[in-house]
Amino acid sequence: MPANIEKFYGLYTPAWHGVGYVADTVMSLEEALLAADMDFEFQKEPVYTTVLTPDGVATIEIEDKFAVVRRNRQTNEFRGFGPVGTRFTTHTLQHLWRFAEEFLGEGAVIDTIGTLGKGERAFMTMNLPVDLTLDNGDRTNLMLTATTGFDGSTATSYGMSGVRVVCANTWKMHEQLAKSIVRFRHTSSLEGNELRAAEALSIANQYRDALAQKAKELLSVSLRSEDAAQVISTLFPFPEGVDLTKPWDTFTRGEKSTITRAQTKRARVFNLYEQSPVRAEAGTGWGLFNAVTEYADHYAFASKDAGVQADKVLAGELDSLKDRAADLILAGI
Repeated sequence: MPANIEKFYGLYTPAWHGVGYVADTVMSLEEALLAADMDFEFQKEPVYTTVLTPDGVATIEIEDKFAVVRRNRQTNEFRGFGPVGTRFTTHTLQHLWRFAEEFLGEGAVIDTIGTLGKGERAFMTMNLPVDLTLDNGDRTNLMLTATTGFDGSTATSYGMSGVRVVCANTWKMHEQLAKSIVRFRHTSSLEGNELRAAEALSIANQYRDALAQKAKELLSVSLRSEDAAQVISTLFPFPEGVDLTKPWDTFTRGEKSTITRAQTKRARVFNLYEQSPVRAEAGTGWGLFNAVTEYADHYAFASKDAGVQADKVLAGELDSLKDRAADLILAGI
């Protein structure tokens, strides 16, 4: 279970969002960090512990261990993460953006910035000046996502995804995702990595082409309502071993609950497929796929806590559902 959103900046208002600072115009990184109370600086400090001795309390430094200390420049609030080792190098949000600029060039726009948990992880998403326009006019933007950590538990990484412009539905191609991530250990600086920047640019172009091909394939699949219903039923199956021909009052409470949840999910996705105000091309695999992604990004999580919902979407907890939907549609199920 991922941690909740601590701080958040978003350009305009994602439907699942409702937390943090929402900008109504494009901001620079410095402006965004100030507006969302994320103007932080970091430094490494030695880690100490105390022990009781016959002479009183002794303070002992833990050798080769450090805390990453975050200071909010506006409030002077301090927070510590770690411990980390001697070679640990902090990659800040400013570092993430500067490295991205090396291969993005002009035109990229910061879409979201945030910190997770108690601030030990951070992310940034950037809309690239590249979009995929299908034959039906539907448009998908390419997005770069950068993540890092301050407690030594995670590397810094850059990955790609697509975002359907009309309703901010995110989708990834997981068969390409492993190839589309560039990772950096915290033992070196992000600065001066021109070769890795060139690698990232090449990966972005390959990912864009693969994403466009998958979208076109989904658009080319024609679906009847009963075909869509079959795919949706396969995505949200009833419990195995349950005889659905039995009278309703013979099911256990647990079986009734599971069956009802599956029915509710099926109905929600089918309704989005046929009636969503932002639905994609009707009667196509692309339309059904986007109904599934709209459900996954905006309706799947029952929590009323906007921070929890946002974190789950950012963490990609239902990306596998989107992958399976695409596979089923293209397989003709």
